[in-house]
Amino acid sequence: MENKKLYSIIDSIESSIIKGQSIVLLSSYRTGSTALCRLLSTHFKLLNLDELFHRNNDPATYNDYIKNPCVVKIQPDQIIQSHWNNLTANGYVIGLSRRSLLDQIASFYCCHVTGTWHRYSDCSRQEYEIEWTKHDLEDQCRYIIKMNKEYKKLRQICATEFFYEDICDDLQYSGMKPTVRPSNYQDLLQAIHNCLTLL
Repeated sequence: MENKKLYSIIDSIESSIIKGQSIVLLSSYRTGSTALCRLLSTHFKLLNLDELFHRNNDPATYNDYIKNPCVVKIQPDQIIQSHWNNLTANGYVIGLSRRSLLDQIASFYCCHVTGTWHRYSDCSRQEYEIEWTKHDLEDQCRYIIKMNKEYKKLRQICATEFFYEDICDDLQYSGMKPTVRPSNYQDLLQAIHNCLTLL
């Protein structure tokens, strides 16, 4: 079945992208950026470099990859100015963020604790509970707030922007699914809310 919403998203940017141009996805964490990279690379037939700029990768190799048309995502704390300037000067920049700060922090915290950052369609769904400490939760809240502020400083470079909440139903077509929420998810949201009121 044709996914009309996805194609309306593609249609909104397709006429603006020059053939052979790279697509740069500027995003904060837990916004569906990995799934969107997969969708964009498939549709536009571009190499998907996804998390090339992850801190565990060697910056010396970046130019070897980004010299060819690609889809690549970058988070505010991964920006190396020389590479960023080159990408944004020649690429089509899409911004991706999330409206719900509570859900964003909760998703980030669950991944931080479990070590599971991505979930694919064929993964089994297992129930679990999450534990937290006030100190650890406050640290993660501060981190996501900082990343969102940095994203907002950079967003003027974006040719277009999307919110996770508007495209989340379509991200399943990437072969990925949202990470599994713990059975005590509502308690986690309340704890995050309490932390945010004190920060």
